[in-house]
Amino acid sequence: MDITLIDRASGTKTRVDYRSFVSRNQFTHLIEDPFAIVHLAKYLNRKSRKKGIVDPIVRARIVVSFNARPPQLMINPTVDLSRVDISAASQNWIMPLIEHENDSTEHQPAAS
Repeated sequence: MDITLIDRASGTKTRVDYRSFVSRNQFTHLIEDPFAIVHLAKYLNRKSRKKGIVDPIVRARIVVSFNARPPQLMINPTVDLSRVDISAASQNWIMPLIEHENDSTEHQPAAS
């Protein structure tokens, strides 16, 4: 998981060391729940504003593997997560699950 803070005015990018303020349990929650990363992004936005960054952008690159599928992006890495409205009906910042040829949502009957 990579989190980047971007100063919108200058374009300066800073990689955020989230491990300094996120516990192991919170980290696990972050990589399981995309809404949790939005809450973290909003926190980072507020913290950055207090440090003088007028209009920060918070982006994250999170790669996960679901049910032994190949790793894939969980959220859109180009979206400013600090501006995401999690109460909105559309959550287009969450990447769709990529299905592969050998994926099956139905259980196959046992061979006899």
